[in-house]
Amino acid sequence: MAIDGFFIKNLTNEVKLSINNYRLEKIEQLTDDIFSFSMYLKGDRQFLTFKLKPPHASFFITKNKIYQTQYESNFFNNLKRNLQGYRLIDINQHNLDRVVIFKFNGVDLLKGEINKYLIIELMGRYNNLILTNDDYLIIDAYIKNLSHHSRSIVNNIKYEFFPSNKSLFKVELYNQNNYDPTYYSKNFVGISPLLSKYMFNKQIDIFSEPLKPTKLTRSNKFYWFDLFLEDKEKVYYNSLSKMIEKLITNKGVNKSKYETFIDKEIKKLSNKLVYLKNDLDNAENNLKLKDYGNYIYSSGLDLNQNLSEFKTYDNKIIKLDSSKTMIENAQDYFNKYSKAKRAITYINEQLLETNNLLNLFNQFKYDLINITDDFDELEDELKKFGFKSRRKRNHNKNKTNNYLKIKYLNNTFYVGKNSRQNSYIIDDLSNRNDYWFHIKDIPGSHVLLKGDLTDDTLKIGAMLAKYYSKEKDTPVSTISYTQRKYLKKIPKLPASQVILTKFETINIKVDTTLLKEIFIANKLKFS
Repeated sequence: MAIDGFFIKNLTNEVKLSINNYRLEKIEQLTDDIFSFSMYLKGDRQFLTFKLKPPHASFFITKNKIYQTQYESNFFNNLKRNLQGYRLIDINQHNLDRVVIFKFNGVDLLKGEINKYLIIELMGRYNNLILTNDDYLIIDAYIKNLSHHSRSIVNNIKYEFFPSNKSLFKVELYNQNNYDPTYYSKNFVGISPLLSKYMFNKQIDIFSEPLKPTKLTRSNKFYWFDLFLEDKEKVYYNSLSKMIEKLITNKGVNKSKYETFIDKEIKKLSNKLVYLKNDLDNAENNLKLKDYGNYIYSSGLDLNQNLSEFKTYDNKIIKLDSSKTMIENAQDYFNKYSKAKRAITYINEQLLETNNLLNLFNQFKYDLINITDDFDELEDELKKFGFKSRRKRNHNKNKTNNYLKIKYLNNTFYVGKNSRQNSYIIDDLSNRNDYWFHIKDIPGSHVLLKGDLTDDTLKIGAMLAKYYSKEKDTPVSTISYTQRKYLKKIPKLPASQVILTKFETINIKVDTTLLKEIFIANKLKFS
C-alpha cells in the first residue's frame, strides 16, 4: 500500500502547517464517502477533504472543492452539529500508524469551552472517520461496528486504537543480517512492503528523507519520495495534497465516467451483433423458400386448387396455407425469398459496421487504461458518439504532439498512444510508402516506420507494436505490417480505424533489453 505510516506522517505535517488554528466554517458531503471542510483564517480559505473509500482513501488540502455534487447522511448532519464553527487546534498521528487525530476547540452553550476529536483511520479496505468528545467517547462514526471479539465502534463507548504487536522503527535497528526484503514491514509499524524493499536495498535515514511526492505515469504507484527505479517515467508534485487530489479527480471519479460510457457502448454493440447474426441465420434459412416456389410450379398439380400440403417428386413435404391457392402460396414463397436476399445484404452491412464500431470502442477502452491525467483527446472522440461532460478543458494543449518519436539506425519510428494520435500518424505524418505496424486483431498503438524495411527495422517495429498493445505481457504475438498505401480508412470512423488491403504478418517476442537501450539512446523513459 502506497499510503503507509510514513506517508501519513509527512501528509499530517503538511496539512498541519497549512490549516492549524483555522476555523471550520462549513462542512459539506460531496459524495457518499467524501467530506469537505471549509477552513478559514484571516482571509485565507482552504478545503480539508476526507476520502474514505478506495482507491486513494486519505485526507488532503485543496484551494477549491474537488466536486460540486452534494450528499446528505446522518453522520454528515452530526458532523455539522458538533464541529461547524470550531477551531482546529492540533493534528497528530498515532504511533506512526495510519491513524490521525484532528483536535477541534469550541464553545458549548452548557459546558463552555470544550474539545472534540475527529479521528481518521486509513486501513486499506477498512477506513473510518470517527467523532469523539474530549474523553474519547464516540459521538458518531462513518461506519459503526458492534463486535464481541474485537473493538467496537458504537456511539457512547470509549474509542480504542487498533492493537499492534509491531515496534517503532529507529535507524539503528537496521538489521545487517536480514535477508528478507519485507522484514521491516513485517516487524515495524508504518512501513509498507514498498518502503521495506527500498530500505532493504538502501538503508536510508527514513526520518530525514526529503519530501518529493512522486507518481509513475504508467501505473497507479506513488509515494511521498522518489523510491522508484531511475528509468521509470515519473511525475513530481509540489505537495502530497496536490498529488492525492490529482489521483482522486483523474482516476477515482472522472475516469469511471468514461469507463462506464465505453462499457455501455461495448455491451450494446455486442448485443446488437448477437441479434444481427440471428437475423442473418433466419434470412439465410429463408433462401430455400425459392425452392418451395419452384416445387409448386413443377408439381404438375392444378395450381388454382387449395391444399394444406403436397409431396414433391423427391418425396419432400411442402406445407401450404390452405386459405390460398397453390399459385398464391408459390408467390408468397418467392416474395419471402426476395425479402431474405435483400435482408442478407443489409444485415451484412450492419454486421460490418457494428464490428468496426466494437473494435473502435475496444480501442477506446485500451486508450483509457493508459491515460494518466489528460482525458481531452479521448473525450473528443467519445463526444461523437453522445458522451457528455462538463469538465473544464485546457484548450491551449496540442492534442497530437505527444506521440513517441524514436530514432533507430537512421530510421524513425512514430508510435501513437491513443486513437487521436494514431489518426494523426496516419493522416498527417505518413507517406504512401512508409511502413505501418499493428498487433493483429487486438487494440493497440499504430507504429509508423519512416525509412527502410530491413530485418532489424521489421523486428523493432513489430516489438513496438506488441509492447504498446493489450498483449504487452503475453510471450508471443502476431503483428500485421504493410505500407501506408495499402491502408484503407473506414468511412464514418476515425482515421485510426483502417482496413488492410494487402499485408504480411510476423510473430514477435519483445526484447525488453534492446528496447530499453533504444529508448535510453533517444532520451526517452522506458517502463
